[in-house]
Amino acid sequence: SGGTAFNNTGASIDHRGQTQDNTFITKISQDGASIKSAVVGGNGDDGAFDLRFTASGDILVCGNTRSTNMADLLPGTGASNTNNGNVDGFVFKINAALTTISWFKNFGGSNIDQPTIMLNNNSNGDIFVAGYTTSSNFPTLNPRQSTRTGSRDGFIMKLGSNGATKWSSYFNSNASASTSI
Repeated sequence: SGGTAFNNTGASIDHRGQTQDNTFITKISQDGASIKSAVVGGNGDDGAFDLRFTASGDILVCGNTRSTNMADLLPGTGASNTNNGNVDGFVFKINAALTTISWFKNFGGSNIDQPTIMLNNNSNGDIFVAGYTTSSNFPTLNPRQSTRTGSRDGFIMKLGSNGATKWSSYFNSNASASTSI
């Protein structure tokens, strides 16, 4: 059952029960006791790899998804019901009360797209997401490098505070190398 934090008092988001793996965010007290949790996930496995706090206390989460029903679960957030490949990446923003997802962005090409780290600039709200991809059609926008050159390239994306992509690029320094960020 996940303990008392998963009883979801206070109307947290709860997508448990669709698959084995979901993304969860848990608030804990200063002494380590669980207070409240939100569970976000669709009909495929979903996992978080990094989270950050915004200046206003909201939470940014990045990870991966195999789900194809995120728009159905999170209407009005910008989520898509498409999984473009084996594993797609995602980034979302949830409020500090763990009750509302402001926006959800899932993205990827035809193979594996794995975000592994995220940074945010609290002074202007920009979000930087990086990881690796084996997709030859990773979604780039105003890229520094527009094509994959190795078997696995790094990627870097810059998002605005509303989740809109400002730019996105492959990142690899050697055509025969396998790169991860």
